[in-house]
Amino acid sequence: MTTNDVLPDHISYSSFTTWLDCGWKYWLTRVEKIPEKHSVWLTGGSAVHLATELWDKNPSDADEVWNTAWVTQIEEDSVSGGDPESWQFIKKEDLSWWYEEGREMLTRWIEFRNHGWKIANLNGEPLIETKFRIPIESTTVDMGVDRVMIDPEGNTVLVDLKTGASSQKHPMQLAVYAWALGKNGVKVDKAGFWEARTGNLTLWNLDHLHPEKVEDIFNGFEKARKAEIFLPNFASCMRCGVISSCKWFDTKKKEQSND
Repeated sequence: MTTNDVLPDHISYSSFTTWLDCGWKYWLTRVEKIPEKHSVWLTGGSAVHLATELWDKNPSDADEVWNTAWVTQIEEDSVSGGDPESWQFIKKEDLSWWYEEGREMLTRWIEFRNHGWKIANLNGEPLIETKFRIPIESTTVDMGVDRVMIDPEGNTVLVDLKTGASSQKHPMQLAVYAWALGKNGVKVDKAGFWEARTGNLTLWNLDHLHPEKVEDIFNGFEKARKAEIFLPNFASCMRCGVISSCKWFDTKKKEQSND
């Protein structure tokens, strides 16, 4: 059996960024399927996404929506992530923090929606957490688009929800989603990241990221996978969730000499 026989039959934006961050982490997590140590922020972010989805599909009491989303996500992630008390977190952002702050994030989303933002439709279906599979030269690209909306001025706006503390530094993810939407007959006028911690939408210019460039990048990624290019990035070791399984990293530090 060759490496190509065990590679996933599709790629995605997230698998591409994992490979860019560390090629060997891609191999461990996407090919060998080694699970990463679960993080509270993954559950918290997923719960916020689920809550906004539930509310957009059926606007109702925010507390009820949030509690439903929170319990659902905790139960789902406990299956693969184990005891929630063992999940890693950053600074003060533990489960209690995410429960309280996640509820506020949902409130900010509702307030945002109430300023005249409507959900766009494709073939009669609302564009909420919409899944796409786009064929390229020798594989397919899978993705889920958070929202496509109509702003108060009537523009079609691609919106990706972000719950993390770090601001976005590049619009490539938006360009990928705009490319997928264009393949399905949806032309977006604007695209931006909605920051759940502030309630602000930051728009980005995608004029320099033509669909051809998006396809060039994904085709290049696919060629690298097929060529078995999975180089380690040692600068990413300290934030890696599969470091204990990595052949490139010795988890046992040498004893410090007192001589």
